[in-house]
Formats: sequence, C-alpha cells, structure tokens
Amino acid sequence: MTVETMGGFVKRVRQERGVRLTDLTDVGTSSMSRFENDQIDLAGSRLLSTFGLIGIDYRDLNIRHILTVANEDDWQYLATGTWNLAKVQTLRESLVGAQHKIQNLSGYQRMVIACIDELIAIHTGESNQFAPGLVSRVSQYFGQLSTFSGVDLFLIGALIDRVSVEESVSWIMPKVRKIVERQALMTDADVRNNASIVLMVAEQAGNEGQFTIMHRMLTVTKQLIALVPEQVSVAYNFSVSVALMNLLEHNNSTNRRVFARIIDSTRVIFPRSYYEYLSKYVLEQGWVSQAELEQAQ
Repeated sequence: MTVETMGGFVKRVRQERGVRLTDLTDVGTSSMSRFENDQIDLAGSRLLSTFGLIGIDYRDLNIRHILTVANEDDWQYLATGTWNLAKVQTLRESLVGAQHKIQNLSGYQRMVIACIDELIAIHTGESNQFAPGLVSRVSQYFGQLSTFSGVDLFLIGALIDRVSVEESVSWIMPKVRKIVERQALMTDADVRNNASIVLMVAEQAGNEGQFTIMHRMLTVTKQLIALVPEQVSVAYNFSVSVALMNLLEHNNSTNRRVFARIIDSTRVIFPRSYYEYLSKYVLEQGWVSQAELEQAQ
C-alpha cells in the first residue's frame, strides 16, 4: 500500500482547493513550502489554524492522510448507482484497520464508518433513512471544507439521496459561492467536481417534485460551466439534466423522446460502458422505456 508523505498530502489538498501559500499567514510561506516538500516538520500548534483554512481537521489529519490515496478506488462503491456491498465492507474494514496506524479511531473515521453502516442498513432493508444525529455530524464536517474533492466527493455523492434536498443544498451552495468568489484560484477539477454535485442535487430536487430548487441548481451549474467551457462532460451532463427537468415537469411523448435521444447520444460521445451504465440507470428510474431508447437509436 503506497502512502504519500504528510507534507505531500497537505500540498495536494491545498492545491486541489485553490488555496495559495500566501493565504496561509499563520505559518509563513517559506516554512509551509518547506513542510510540504518534506524538508522540515512543524509543531501541531502552528498548523492547527492553517489546516482550518485548507479544510483539514487537524485531529483527523493522520487517518485522512492514510486513507485518501490508499483506498480511493473503493469509495466509488458507496454511491447508489455503483453500490457493491462486498467492496463497501472492504472499505469499512480498511477504515477500522487503519486505527492500528494511529492507535485509536479519529472523529472523521468514526463518522465515515457510521455513514457506511447506515448505507449498508439501508441497502439491505434494515433501515430506510439516515439518523438525524448522523446527518448533523456530516453537515458539520462538510461545513469545514472549502470545496469538495478527493474522497469527500464520493461521500457526498453517496449521501445526497439519503437526506432532504434542503440539506443537500446547504452542503453544496457554500462551496459554489467560494468557487465563484475565488475562480482564479480554482482548478478545472474543482469546478467540474462541484458542478457534478450540483447536478446530483438538481436531480434529487426533480425526483421530489421541487422544481424551483431544480431550476436554481441548473442556473448555478450554468454559472460553473462558464468557468470551464472546455469541459465537455460537464456541459453534456447539464444538457441531460435540463432535458430531465422538462420531462419531470411535463411528462409527455415529446419530452420523453428528446430525453431518450440525448441519452442515446452518449454512445457517440463517451465509451460504450458509460452508455450502458446511464441507460440502465434511466430505465431503473422509469424516466423512459426500453422501447423509447431503442427508437432513439
């Protein structure tokens, strides 16, 4: 198992979230740069406030450092569309096993394990919703982040359709405002990743019949797309969401036909495997029928 250095971990997260070295005034540009390049160590008291600016909980730094890279592939299986019980259980075991590296379970680790346990209970029919107390803990954690990146993307993606749409909006909108305010400092990946979360919330709102929120989320996505016009995948997913909104608001043959044609276009734009995943998903949602997809070809 390859584990990046502590300084390298901090540098990667800082860059992913668009934070400049000059923004970290509590430590100093030179000292922080040397720390990130593994040339010096820094006392915990000096790093505590700095990590807050980056969105890292200092108490949880060790476990996040260990897990972010080592288990990244397993996190994708938390999402509803890619749920895999065996893989999720493996991820859980990795989280629990990592306690041997730092002697005890961190707050971040306990929260994620609790989320995984709730997801397992929901997928196995033992429960039908997240406990309010756990939602509150997740909201507090998300509130500390300046943007969603890395494993946090998988975590929020898995939780969005398990909480109220209002809760989801409260998670993502502060990140969107930060991206817009600091767009010059944000990477294309920051914009693309957070736009994908906004579109998930838009879909959630549409499924719940909350079209005012869905309209709002699509307007926000359009703003983000303007920041990364070369990102074809974001623009395509936006067009899918617009067509879905029209279909959910007015479920008629015309809108179903338009939506089916957009889904069919995936075969040309993206790998076949993505079309197969997406067509299976829209059929499971009942948005169009198999016959309508075949007629769109």
